[in-house]
Amino acid sequence: MSDTILERWGMSARELTGIIDGNPSLRGILVGYVAEAKLRQIWFSPPSVEASRKPDDHDRTAKCDLVVTYKGEEFKVEVKSI
Repeated sequence: MSDTILERWGMSARELTGIIDGNPSLRGILVGYVAEAKLRQIWFSPPSVEASRKPDDHDRTAKCDLVVTYKGEEFKVEVKSI
């Protein structure tokens, strides 16, 4: 998929920014997901670790934001802020 979310929704970055700025709950959700992605990108991706994966948010048996495999062991990580 080569199109961006802005292209799919037919809006500008400025419009989306206004929606996010005007809705603090949405902003909080997005900040959390961005923090998870950045943590995985900066700290928990090969070669630093063997593997990392994000469990399905709807899987109530996987209570973590990220599962990291390091030296053959799995570690569950919970992200709290950027």
